[in-house]
Amino acid sequence: HRAIVRVEFPVEIGGRFGLVMEYIPGLDLADLVAMRDRGGLPPPRALVRIAAEVAGALDVAWSRAPEESTRPLRVLHRDIKPANIRLTRDGEVKVLDFGIARALGVGLGSGMDGAGTPAYFAPERKRGLHEHPGSDMYATGLVILQIAIGRLPSFPSQDARAHDAAVQDALREVPASHAGIIPL
Repeated sequence: HRAIVRVEFPVEIGGRFGLVMEYIPGLDLADLVAMRDRGGLPPPRALVRIAAEVAGALDVAWSRAPEESTRPLRVLHRDIKPANIRLTRDGEVKVLDFGIARALGVGLGSGMDGAGTPAYFAPERKRGLHEHPGSDMYATGLVILQIAIGRLPSFPSQDARAHDAAVQDALREVPASHAGIIPL
């Protein structure tokens, strides 16, 4: 998918394997969050496009089979956050760092169950329940919401009703100019 960082080749360093990925000049969404903190809120259309590109990339990672197979890998990214989404100089969106991704059903995975950035974990992941594509989409929504309101909302409660109330409180902070992009 055009929005997934390309892997160039595997390397072994000190008995551990890693992947060399394409270099993508530009800025990541953590930079965009910092700009937002200084009053630079991106236009609604830009946020919608970013969310759509990330969602498309995550869908392909989950549902598309590799060329040599008919069976999808069912890859979950597991660490969607502003620093792992980059905007190129040409305005393309790239999802980076599949370092802790897990491919379900094929024996692939990092083995780092607790790894990732807990502030972006979906409620089911916080509770240690089964992860699914919605977990990555939840994190994508949090990233877009963070840019729109200028802060990462905190959802400390494991209780579903308290969580939903906290989400609604955060959504009320979306500026009126951007309220149409996030259903309130």
